[in-house]
Amino acid sequence: MNKLNGKIEGITSGSPYASYEISLATGDSMAAIAPSFSGRVCHKAGDTVEIFFDELDVVLAKSFSGETTIKKKFMGVVKRVESDAATTRVVLDYKGTLVAALVRTSSWQALGFTVGDDVNWFIKATRVNVGIL
Repeated sequence: MNKLNGKIEGITSGSPYASYEISLATGDSMAAIAPSFSGRVCHKAGDTVEIFFDELDVVLAKSFSGETTIKKKFMGVVKRVESDAATTRVVLDYKGTLVAALVRTSSWQALGFTVGDDVNWFIKATRVNVGIL
């Protein structure tokens, strides 16, 4: 499980979900989508939070210039790679915080990354969990 620290900058409430804008301790920002119960959320703007997301939900790219619904792109440096025939666990240094991604080995090999390479990484807002510190 990956963990980052941040602060909720804004919440747009809807039903059954709310959209969060979170400023990360690294200086970047991240979005999250979480359940909203009858238009109410359990967090508020200004809350200091921990952001959790699974390594299975991190998407890696060598370079990226396309348009998607994922608006936040992050940069990291490949620190460690652990592969077997099926899967590869990639550990990135993201501004001093380690972020892990689990990808198919064949996909990892096709990208041609090695330790020390810069990599783009993405996380879909629906896969981010927000917890109050």
